[in-house]
Amino acid sequence: NRTVKSFTFTADETASFECSVDNGSFMPCESPVTLNNLSDGNHWFAVRATDTAGNQGLAVSYSWTVDTVAPVISVGSVSPQQGL
Repeated sequence: NRTVKSFTFTADETASFECSVDNGSFMPCESPVTLNNLSDGNHWFAVRATDTAGNQGLAVSYSWTVDTVAPVISVGSVSPQQGL
């Protein structure tokens, strides 16, 4: 039920990073990344690194679901009936 998500990441050598949120374009980013005001539904975060020689690593991703809607509970029948 949280609408905020934070990610921290590192590389095993000096690198710059690019991040993508919800399958959007990769954009330059730095660790940590905090996403605020996330809407209900499925989300996706990916990060990739490029080393100082220009070699780009594979993206690493994480997916999750935001659900801020409380469940509705109803009672179908009560046994024994009230007052009995």
